[in-house]
Amino acid sequence: MLEAVAADEGWQLAHILLGACPFSTASEVDPSWTGCVEWNDAAAAEILDMGATGVVTLASRDVRVGLTERTPPGFVEQWRRLADAGLPVLAVRDNPRFDSSMPDCAIQGDPARCGAPREELYTASPPWAALDDLPDNVRFLDIADSVCEPEFCPAAIGNVLVYLDDNHLSASYATSMVPLVEDEVRAALGG
Repeated sequence: MLEAVAADEGWQLAHILLGACPFSTASEVDPSWTGCVEWNDAAAAEILDMGATGVVTLASRDVRVGLTERTPPGFVEQWRRLADAGLPVLAVRDNPRFDSSMPDCAIQGDPARCGAPREELYTASPPWAALDDLPDNVRFLDIADSVCEPEFCPAAIGNVLVYLDDNHLSASYATSMVPLVEDEVRAALGG
């Protein structure tokens, strides 16, 4: 979804990613993994050294049945670090995570039954809305309406599989989201 906007705007994208290690000052997935914290310190330094003009990262994590979504303090600390450097941040709401593969479910039966009720995954107000100490450099992209229907978060929307596994968006679906999010991406990152 970002690649299409970047191509239109003439932006260069640099991907700085480590699986199971979201951009934070803490190891969010495995608190004992000190390597994640060290990697994120190096990633933040690299962002500053490379002369980046904006950063896209997660706004929340752990969207699961049971309303477990949260915005960790470590995310906000990283945003503040980027604010101190004058960098705009586009923080994207996390998509749902399921206990099994959504494509496998869709192939084995009725795709309309694969997923979960939206009210069991997302609260009406995202978790960052309850925080009062957010830095001014952060704009938020709430993708809940893009990955869920009003009542249900399905495995497929418009005959396109939303997920590649139990929690990663498929490339086809992410590309289909471009018209839904491109104006917000441009506004947040200066396009």
